[in-house]
Amino acid sequence: MDPVPAILRELERARRIVLLGHIDPDGDSAGCILALASALSDREVYCYSQGALPSRYVFLDPRGLLKHEVSENFGADLAIAVESPQQSRLGQGIAMAQGVRLVNIDHHRDNEHYGDVNWVDTSAAALGEMVYELLVAWGKPITPEIASCLYAAILTDTGRFRFHGTSARTLAICSELVKCGADPAEITRQIYFGLPFGYLQLMRAALSGMEQEAGGRVLAFTLLPEHFEKAGAGPQDAEGIIDLTLLSDQVEIGMLFRQPAADLVKISFRSQDGVDVGQLAALWGGGGHKNASGCTVKGQLSDVKPLVLKRAAEWLARA
Repeated sequence: MDPVPAILRELERARRIVLLGHIDPDGDSAGCILALASALSDREVYCYSQGALPSRYVFLDPRGLLKHEVSENFGADLAIAVESPQQSRLGQGIAMAQGVRLVNIDHHRDNEHYGDVNWVDTSAAALGEMVYELLVAWGKPITPEIASCLYAAILTDTGRFRFHGTSARTLAICSELVKCGADPAEITRQIYFGLPFGYLQLMRAALSGMEQEAGGRVLAFTLLPEHFEKAGAGPQDAEGIIDLTLLSDQVEIGMLFRQPAADLVKISFRSQDGVDVGQLAALWGGGGHKNASGCTVKGQLSDVKPLVLKRAAEWLARA
């Protein structure tokens, strides 16, 4: 059964809506929240994601709508979770969804269908495609602001249209968004070429410490707390560093290791040539897409990294 009519009924009834994204917002999550917030300008809306918005996406939110603090006084009558396959990925935002109807909109194949209404479309290359279709079905005008947010969402979650999930549907929707006012050149410039100098310092640190496995088919970067401190950057400023691992056509699996706490290791994965890193991340309780995924592992970096590199090499050997 098509869940879109049920979602539209929930939206028609609600007057106070909280929009929730996953921990550490990315372009797809933030872009979709901000697009929905703009479309719901006739309602009271609170937008929340746990973690700072990466600087490359700040231009999408000139009014500062996306908050990083849970509101104890908002009193929503509907919660909408976007691009969060597990409810736990909403972080502290779960508190704002307690006791109200929850709509879960996502495109990850490992979504746990935790909402009262669930719309999970794994054929969508980015959640931005689904939010566009939702707004069209609702008859909402796609303003230039909404179009820009959704174009940015699709652009980033498809890896600039290079991931295998990119389809005719993806490009057709982007064409419509351009007609509605999205500026592809400016959005691309803001996201990929308008970066602070601290990002370049993080890039230098990642490249200088790169490690290879499996004859170069696996490439790993590591960013330590001291790298962020020296660059005057926060964790959100590492957005996009992982994509540099795939600049060489020799690399099939790219990884970025970070240490958000003394006993935690956060790992991002990227892949090409049909390698499914979503399944690889699942070995450590993570998940994501075929070509982009991640996980967080409890332990010391010195122990976790060799194990993950070895397992990735074994994964390729079996592929």
